[in-house]
Amino acid sequence: MMDRRDFIKKAALGLVGLSSGSLALLNTQRSFANTDLCSTNAQHPLLFCIDANGAYDTTSFCDPLLGDDFQHDDILGDASWFEGKRHGPKHRFAFYGPEHVKNVGPFHIAPQSISGGTQLSNGRTEGGTASYYQVNGEDFFEKYQNDLVIVQGIDTQTNAHGVGQRYAWSGRLGVGAPHIGALWAAIRNKDIYGDTSTHSLPMAFTSTGGYDATMGIVPIARASKPGALLNLTEPFAYPLSLSDNVAHPYVSNAIIDQVLNYQNSRTERMLAQANLPPHVQRNIQKLRDARLSEKDLKPLADTWPSMESHTNGDEGKEKMALLIAGMKSGICNAAMLQAGGFDTHSDHYSLHLPLLQKLFETIDFVATHLQSQGLWERSLILVHSDFGRTRLNGSADGKDHWPITSFMMMGGLIEGNREFGGTYVDPNPSAQQPKSGMMPRAVNLETLALDDGGSFITPSHIHYTIRDMLGINCHPLAEQFKLPSEFQTVLPLFG
Repeated sequence: MMDRRDFIKKAALGLVGLSSGSLALLNTQRSFANTDLCSTNAQHPLLFCIDANGAYDTTSFCDPLLGDDFQHDDILGDASWFEGKRHGPKHRFAFYGPEHVKNVGPFHIAPQSISGGTQLSNGRTEGGTASYYQVNGEDFFEKYQNDLVIVQGIDTQTNAHGVGQRYAWSGRLGVGAPHIGALWAAIRNKDIYGDTSTHSLPMAFTSTGGYDATMGIVPIARASKPGALLNLTEPFAYPLSLSDNVAHPYVSNAIIDQVLNYQNSRTERMLAQANLPPHVQRNIQKLRDARLSEKDLKPLADTWPSMESHTNGDEGKEKMALLIAGMKSGICNAAMLQAGGFDTHSDHYSLHLPLLQKLFETIDFVATHLQSQGLWERSLILVHSDFGRTRLNGSADGKDHWPITSFMMMGGLIEGNREFGGTYVDPNPSAQQPKSGMMPRAVNLETLALDDGGSFITPSHIHYTIRDMLGINCHPLAEQFKLPSEFQTVLPLFG
């Protein structure tokens, strides 16, 4: 009989949503579980990327700007302590001054709260129940102050979602660039299997969506909800749940073995056909290799139960837990987690601020469990978005696209409690963009000190610095997707 452990191993294949294509590059003669790859994999950095898809409004959390139409939302509470005017048909808006901005170490946090309350500079919430920055009863920025780096005033040079997403996660404006996680995972595969090998760890680069292009250098695994997939991973058994101790096969193991042997023989006969079209041959080979490679997911099957217990059946938590379990298992080097919905062109404050709260809760879950799984010291969490947003714009109370944004990093690989760059309100916005006004501050790229004669920080600068930290700027794969020479300056982001 199949025991629970073997069943969970089968279930793991469904949990990650691996396609036959993503498994085709595995070495079918060599099981990951039967090698010492876990030990050789032990100390390399792990990238966990969180994509605030749609363009988050940094002026509503980490980059508060004081001025016309950079407002605080006060839905229900008393806003009489604000100076300035209120307007808007759906909500009451008011300007806030520097005394209302909360300072947490080097970070300056915009006043926002749930139920219409206002978070004051002393940390007290007035007229409401809790801050949007609360995670499990703690202030996010206070909890992670010593782990967090924020880079302000990043110039993405675009207002187009597709371009902004590509630039945010590849460091290149032009098409044909892999996600930083895909690049890192591909290079790690070369380190493990050799430069001439096309083999891959089964979850080397795993994504839930967003910009996750690989440019063919590494297979991509998809993290999906367990649900029905769990019941499809053991075709010879009744539908099961993880609470079952044993599987309930329709037929005996002997018959199952006969079926599998026939299946394998039939596959080999099909491949031996003389006039088999090349694309059909490739697809059959992928199917065969996918079947043979299930055993390579055994480390995930062993790790998943310890993470599954923290999800409480929540789909979002299941995806995060799966990515962390893959990292703990030694079969995932980079993850891309999409947190979407930030493109709020109308009713901005009602829609956008709850999404920010969910984003902070997501970061907190990831950080908490990277720590609990013993992965924190070699983790780098990257939080980025397409670009930024304008001031409040028009009667719909929305905010439009704007190329200036902020970037957050956390993890054991960086020195936290630091903020770089900056923005300011343009006193003379153009006629074409009367509601924009947020402009980047130039910096000295060697020190990141503000310098009016310096340069603007771009995603290319950020990515070149991350590549340098990973030690891959001179790797042939990185050279294949080289960043423009004018952005090849290592910023002092990592201390």
